[in-house]
Amino acid sequence: MTTEIHLPPKSELKLALLGHGHHLCTLMRRLTERGFPAPVVVTHPRSDHERDRQLLTDPEVYSYVFDVAAELGVEVIESKTLTDGALIARLTDMGCTAAFSCSCRSIIRGDFIRAFGGLVFNLHPSRLPLERGGGTFSWRIMNGSDEVSATLHMIDEGVDTGLLLSTRTGELNHPYPLPNHFLAATNRVYAQLIEDFLDAAEAGQPLPARPQDEDQATYLPRLHTETNGAIDWSWPIEALERFIRAFGPPYPGAFTFIGETKVAVLDAEIEPDGQIWHPYAAGRVLSRLSDGSVRVIANGGILRIRRVMVDWQESRPAELIGITDMFSTPPEILHRARSAVIAASKMAVPGGTKP
Repeated sequence: MTTEIHLPPKSELKLALLGHGHHLCTLMRRLTERGFPAPVVVTHPRSDHERDRQLLTDPEVYSYVFDVAAELGVEVIESKTLTDGALIARLTDMGCTAAFSCSCRSIIRGDFIRAFGGLVFNLHPSRLPLERGGGTFSWRIMNGSDEVSATLHMIDEGVDTGLLLSTRTGELNHPYPLPNHFLAATNRVYAQLIEDFLDAAEAGQPLPARPQDEDQATYLPRLHTETNGAIDWSWPIEALERFIRAFGPPYPGAFTFIGETKVAVLDAEIEPDGQIWHPYAAGRVLSRLSDGSVRVIANGGILRIRRVMVDWQESRPAELIGITDMFSTPPEILHRARSAVIAASKMAVPGGTKP
């Protein structure tokens, strides 16, 4: 059953922007350019932005909310939570009449939603109810999907379960995509959804809303590369290559070990027409090449590894890896990689120790 969401008039639509990232900065900028009331940004503490600032260096992928807010003269409130009654009262006292979430790390509860008459919106990078949760792009790469999509929906007290407003899709155009490619392509789709939302608000048009079909819903959790990105050398080589890409740029790389040394694999590809070796040899270094790469036996072929990182220092594999070396990952680390779910607030800056 379809219902309608009615927005305040343009002159009264003062948004509390919740979260961070390129899409939030796009919305903040477009609100200013189109003459809407100045928004207020609520984001997690500045120190918790440092991991993203260090990893997400491509301007098509990431914008630093504090810099954009300073440029536009938008007030920023730092808060670890949205459940604080004083914060809610502050936003309503400032004249905020609705809220819009973009990669918000805080749980949005009923008190917050009710304070804005239910007018709390969110952008999610999938065709909901499919792919609820986090880690969307890495999961897609692992599963061989090249879909680019995003949904504008209402926030309720569930996880990505609110009323659907609109969905758009985009194109990837990369034969071997990395998370960076998905991030940039999805930001372009977000920009279209933002324009749709502002067009409707400016025209005074209600937003058609429909419930999600729970029987179609899927959910996968957020991923943390340094915890969840452990390489299992028993996997078929195609799954292995996709897994390495899934934790590739802008993330710090799927990892494995040579002895007790942790090695992140940043760039690898399947050799065409590679010889098939017995799975017993999977992970063993076969060749060290003059270009600095190494050839490694995998389950079903040969994997050429071109770039690695040890202790956050990138190098060519042949400079670190001996011809008698073998890659392997201890079973207990593989088990934790498959089972652990790390909250975004617990993810350390590169080289840090939080998890």
